[in-house]
Amino acid sequence: TDDSSENSTQSPNNNPIQSAQDAENLVEHSMHTDPGVYHAVPTAGGFIVSRDDIPGSAFVQNNGNITWNDGSSTSYSEASAPTTN
Repeated sequence: TDDSSENSTQSPNNNPIQSAQDAENLVEHSMHTDPGVYHAVPTAGGFIVSRDDIPGSAFVQNNGNITWNDGSSTSYSEASAPTTN
């Protein structure tokens, strides 16, 4: 099930990324991939998210911001935004 809500309001002290599953879900959503493609490992301040078939990884902070392996970043609001087809 998808527990995320596009209309939820996050307080500044309420980090949206609380678990490895949250980090995986966020990256999968932002990359438009099927569930289960990415795997997250806890690290200081967030999670390292990677996939088996592509080298590299992303750092998902507890606040939901993503730093990609190429050094670019995506804010939580961008990564969690509703997708359009």
